[in-house]
Amino acid sequence: MFKKFLDRLTFEKRVMYLALYSVLVNLILAITKFIMAYYYRNSGGGFFLISGIVNIFIICAKMICYRSVTDKNHFKIHTFLCGLFVIIAGGAYTAYMARLLFFESMHISFPQWLSITWACVAFVELYNGVNGLFKVRGKGHMYRNIMVINLGISFYAIVLAQVMITSASVDSNWANLYDGLFGIIMGILNVILGIFIWIAPKISLVGKTHNEYVLVEGAQAFEDPTINIILVSNPIYGKVTYLAFNEHDKISGDIIREYYRFKDLKWYMMIPIIIFYVVLIIPYLIGALIYYFYSSYSIVKLDKQMEKNGYQKIRK
Repeated sequence: MFKKFLDRLTFEKRVMYLALYSVLVNLILAITKFIMAYYYRNSGGGFFLISGIVNIFIICAKMICYRSVTDKNHFKIHTFLCGLFVIIAGGAYTAYMARLLFFESMHISFPQWLSITWACVAFVELYNGVNGLFKVRGKGHMYRNIMVINLGISFYAIVLAQVMITSASVDSNWANLYDGLFGIIMGILNVILGIFIWIAPKISLVGKTHNEYVLVEGAQAFEDPTINIILVSNPIYGKVTYLAFNEHDKISGDIIREYYRFKDLKWYMMIPIIIFYVVLIIPYLIGALIYYFYSSYSIVKLDKQMEKNGYQKIRK
C-alpha cells in the first residue's frame, strides 16, 4: 500500500517522503543503539554509543534538507548547516576510532546473532545509499544531499558490522587495529562528504547546462546544423557532451551527462561485481567523486573551445 502511494508521487515528493521516513527510522536506530550501548557497556558498547550519536547528527542534517526544499530563501545557510552536521558526525566518529586504535584495550565481544543481524542491515544500507545516489543525479542540490547523507550512513553501518564480526573471529588486538583503521577511513570519507555538500552547489552543472554562443564578426561559422562536442569521457563514469543547434550565427544547446549503466553489462560480468561489491564500492565512489570535480569544469572547457572556433558566449 505504501509503495503504491509512493508510485503516484513525483520524484521530488517521493524523495522527501522517504527522507522523513528515514528520519523516523534513524531515530529508532539511535534509541536502540543507546540502549545497546548501555547493555554492552562492559564489552564494547562504545561502538553503539558513537553510532547512535552519529544517527542524531544525521537526523539533524536530513531535517535541514527537508526544510530547504520547502524554504528556498535560505539555501546557503541550509547547505552550510547540512554539511556541518555531516562533518561533525564524521569528525566525532574518526576521533572515537582513533581512540580505539591507540588507547582501547578492552576486549570487544558481541553475540553471533547480533553480528549477523547488523551485517545484513549494513549491506542493505550500503545498497540503498549507492542506488539512491545514482537515481537522484541531476535532480537538485538538496535531493542529492539526502542521498549523500544516506551513503555516509551506509559507511558507518559497514564499520559497525565489521567490528562485531571481528570481535568474534579475530584476536582482540588485531581486531582493534583493523577496526580502528577502517573506522578512521570511513570517518574521514564522511568528513569529505560534508565538505562536498558545501562545494557541490558551486561546481555543479545543475541550472548551468543551457549555453548559447554567437559568432564573432569575421570568424568562420560552423557548417553543420547540429553541434556535438564531447567535453569529458570516461569508460566507467560516462561522458559529458554539449548538444546544440546551429542557428545561422548563433549556437544554442545544453550540456548533457550520459552515465555508464551497470545494468547494460552481461550477466557473467555482473558476478565478480556482486561478489566484490563491498571491496570495489569504496574505490569506485572515490573515483566518482574525482570525476565529478573534473567534469564540473565542462563549462569552462566548452567556453574555451567555442572561443577558439570564433564564438563568444552570450552571458545571462
